[in-house]
Amino acid sequence: MQMRLLGRTGIQVSAVGYGCGGYWGLPSFPEAQAEALVHTALDGGVTFFDTGSSYSNGNAEPRLGRILAHVEQSGLLIGSKAGTVFADGRLHKDYSAISLRSQVEASLRNLHMEQIPLVQLHGIPAGDPRPALEALCQLKAEGKIRLVGASCDGADLERAITSGLVDVVMLTYNLLTQHAARQIALANNHGCGILIKSPMAHTLYSSEVFKLRNRSDVWNLLRVLKNYPGQIIQGYRYKFLNQQPDINAHEAALLFALHEQASCVVIGTTNRQHLEENIHAFSRQLPQDLRARIEAA
Repeated sequence: MQMRLLGRTGIQVSAVGYGCGGYWGLPSFPEAQAEALVHTALDGGVTFFDTGSSYSNGNAEPRLGRILAHVEQSGLLIGSKAGTVFADGRLHKDYSAISLRSQVEASLRNLHMEQIPLVQLHGIPAGDPRPALEALCQLKAEGKIRLVGASCDGADLERAITSGLVDVVMLTYNLLTQHAARQIALANNHGCGILIKSPMAHTLYSSEVFKLRNRSDVWNLLRVLKNYPGQIIQGYRYKFLNQQPDINAHEAALLFALHEQASCVVIGTTNRQHLEENIHAFSRQLPQDLRARIEAA
């Protein structure tokens, strides 16, 4: 597994991270299968695991905690999120210092940790993000958090970066969001570790994107239709990736998403074979002519 430096933190992290949320964390997905996926990631050299206190209606984080309780954790970087709360059957935002402290303390219990390696704001509050980030920095000073981050995009991401209060950022960069390269450069200039979310662009470039084989496929497609309907048409620009002779479309998408200034791309899947293939993709290089064609599209 390729290892990369996480910004100015001095921490080495695997180029591939595993996202523990979505369908992976739901009670309808068997915990034994969820655990097997974590071990597949570990066996493949993955050292970064990403989750959130609100993920999978609050089920993902405690599930990951139960699984990691039986794993040697030295060398691992576990990341969680704060700012989104699941309560009374719904999600809502709460960036108050009192709530962020409560969320982090709950995450410590869920993950069975004395210190969470990374906690990121799940989005940032409108206006000035500094009070919420300062609340996390206070928890960092108390030793409850090792690194402070923010997971967001666009202008919100730029406000987080330029606050000078974040060690790590997580942003969307893939075939369909190449404009985010500007924010990657900004984060890199500020010494931030850079994590890439949605690196496979929800596989909207794939010729099989509407082929539904199981509950997970249905769940993911419904999520895309709800949250990213405009990107479905954009995905057709990249259908040419499905006709490459020496590299498959998923490999190409992942290799493109691992920007040279980024530390790690975070993938989420409930298919063990797909996870193994995604990890193996990084033993390859994206051909320069194909990279140029992706950029031109």
